[in-house]
Amino acid sequence: LPAGDYEIYDWRILENGVGGETEHGPVRSFSYRFSIVLGRAVYLGRVHLSLSAAHKQTIGVVDNREADLAALRQRFPALASTPVTIDLLRQ
Repeated sequence: LPAGDYEIYDWRILENGVGGETEHGPVRSFSYRFSIVLGRAVYLGRVHLSLSAAHKQTIGVVDNREADLAALRQRFPALASTPVTIDLLRQ
């Protein structure tokens, strides 16, 4: 992303089932704000979304930076020397 301020405020998941397509989205409003700085990577955390059969949902952010950043550097070696800012998403 280009340098600047950003916000995550919505999400949608479409699930195909026997009765057709079901759309899942947030039950209540939320806002995760973060900034991108030129020349730096930003680790926001691992977003975990859990949906139950009763359409109950929970969303949270887990700090799994060691594994996530290692996977990023392995997949994109050019980023191995890029400084990383840790800015875990929070509401």
